[in-house]
Amino acid sequence: MTTLTLAGQSMTVAQAAGRPDEQPPADPGVIPLTVSAIKTLFNAVTARPVSLEHTVHWLAWRRRHQARARWFHHRARLSTAYTQLS
Repeated sequence: MTTLTLAGQSMTVAQAAGRPDEQPPADPGVIPLTVSAIKTLFNAVTARPVSLEHTVHWLAWRRRHQARARWFHHRARLSTAYTQLS
């Protein structure tokens, strides 16, 4: 069931920004599963009334969001590093 839910989604690992002026990728990928995400999946399977499909969808969205936030964070840090070197 979860394989069908995840079939159309990118599961590539997010790449960091290379330059401060770089544009974000169209698909930033996802971050690896965290302990918190694994706990949420476990609770969805064993105890939570929310459907497993909803939980998997929400976790995929959250991981994409975290990957995008990480990408922008790295880009901002690169911008700071470049201005300090000048």
